[in-house]
Amino acid sequence: MLTESEVRALTEFTAEGYLLTSMYFHVPKIQTLSHSKEQIALKDLFREARRRWNLSALSRTQAESLEQDSRRMIEFLSAQTEDGRRDQGLFACSVRGFFKAISLPRSPDTKVCVGDSFCIRPLVAQLDAYPRHCVVVVDREKAALYLFGMGEVEQRTSMQHDVPSHTRESGFGGYLERRIERHVDQEIQRHYQQVIEHLQALFKRYRFERLILAGHKENKAEFEKLLPEELRRRVIGRFVIDAKVATLDQVRQKALEVLREHERDRKQRLIQQALDNAGPMGRAVIGLDGMLGALQKREVQILLIGDNLGAGGKRCSNCGFLGGVSLKECPNCAGPLSAVEDVVEHAISRAIRDGAEVRFIDGSADFERAGNIAALLRYRSELRAT
Repeated sequence: MLTESEVRALTEFTAEGYLLTSMYFHVPKIQTLSHSKEQIALKDLFREARRRWNLSALSRTQAESLEQDSRRMIEFLSAQTEDGRRDQGLFACSVRGFFKAISLPRSPDTKVCVGDSFCIRPLVAQLDAYPRHCVVVVDREKAALYLFGMGEVEQRTSMQHDVPSHTRESGFGGYLERRIERHVDQEIQRHYQQVIEHLQALFKRYRFERLILAGHKENKAEFEKLLPEELRRRVIGRFVIDAKVATLDQVRQKALEVLREHERDRKQRLIQQALDNAGPMGRAVIGLDGMLGALQKREVQILLIGDNLGAGGKRCSNCGFLGGVSLKECPNCAGPLSAVEDVVEHAISRAIRDGAEVRFIDGSADFERAGNIAALLRYRSELRAT
């Protein structure tokens, strides 16, 4: 299952002068090609990706490594059974003995990329679309904890606490009734505390940032009051469901609705924050050049990118500086520049390596007018909005 640490590791992989191969494979809903014809089509994709590079300038070892990459990936896909086929992200550098396969909820259309770094934009988009979140379904006797990642269950824990019923007793002026009532309340509180202990252990291990509470309205409210601040501030929403009969699919679907609404609202707030704070000494920049400048200074905290944005650019072969197509020489070290097909892809990798958050924006007219790219900064910048 895809994780942020896996993506960061791919961005940090050093090619050491060799080219790297990235492949995204999407399983068609209806298989129209035979096994042999599918392999021919895949080989054509690899051949076309390599053709974009000056293969005559590659050493024999470099060329053989690319060829081995393609063979390894095709063999991996061929070994999957028809029922077990899943969308995949595949990454290889055979000369360095590197191969990694990552199952994906949904890959983009099948494609192959060859370059001096791995193509990780589709992976980052998947993390953005399917962020890890924890759901607690609770009532006064039962509870279930679900940890979802990439739309799938990573962890599932069920709990039950034997709470006595509220038996009515009228003896001794209602004393017995009040005593039983207190005992029942204590057992309910003990149940909630045990659930919280399990939740804290789950948080300590996985460090999820989004928590969703579910159950009957009064149970959710009682439980939420007992949450420690560290967990309470991560609550992004709630939904009503019967803990005694809730199914996994029901929990997954309702949680996804809450999650999508939260993410949609948060992205809109981030856009507005970027637009409001862009300018001299502001904590945001808008436009490609402003973003690249902030990225070079490692100022970027959150990178906002239009879903389909791509742009040609330049990269310094010496220090890795990223700039626009009009750049003549590296302003950082005066080193030689080489053209890159998509400087946004390189910017995403740089942001991930620097620990920045990357969010993809779709359907915002205000963001499109701002150039479909912006960055919120860790501290005030002297850069001006473009």
